[in-house]
This record gives sequence, structure tokens and C-alpha cells, in this order.
Amino acid sequence: MKSKSLKELSEEEKAKQNVGRPKQYEDVGCAAARVAGYFGKCVDCPLETCFEYRYKQGIGTAKKEQRDIKIMEDLENGMTITEAAKKYLVGKRTIERARKISNT
Repeated sequence: MKSKSLKELSEEEKAKQNVGRPKQYEDVGCAAARVAGYFGKCVDCPLETCFEYRYKQGIGTAKKEQRDIKIMEDLENGMTITEAAKKYLVGKRTIERARKISNT
């Protein structure tokens, strides 16, 4: 059975298929907010700055910033650089860089 073209569809058939209407936006949040631990809708997001717009480079930047915040919390609570590097599966230089960035 051959499908009908748009011109051949009746108004009732068009309505059933939602033809000619924009699709409704479903607010499911964004990947960037999920990295920060929020899984709700954009409109209810508790983040001060929208990651989706803030990070033009992509989600990787948001992930690294959140990781660096956790690294700093661990270092402030007495974790050594070597322990932090093992915990976050990164090199000692990455831990040093995170510490330097947070001090600026």
C-alpha cells in the first residue's frame, strides 16, 4: 500500500498525524545539569547558571569543572594529591592544575 502525499491527506488525517504543526517541546532537562546531579526539568533547575549556554565547548567542560570542585573539597578535607589522583583516576599534575585554578 502506497502512502499518501501531504496534498492527498484529508484534514482529519493531517490532524491525526500532527502534520503542519510544530512538535511540542518536552522539557526533560539537559545533559549538563545531569552531570551536576539534577535530573528534573529546565524550568525547575536549581543551578544558578545554565550549563547548556555557559559551556560552548561542550559537556566535557562542565564535567571537569564539577570534578575540580570535588577535588578541592577532598584536598581541603586533608586528602593528599596522590590519594586524589588515584581516586579521580587522573595524574598528579591534573590535581595541581585544579588547585591552581581554584586559587585564582
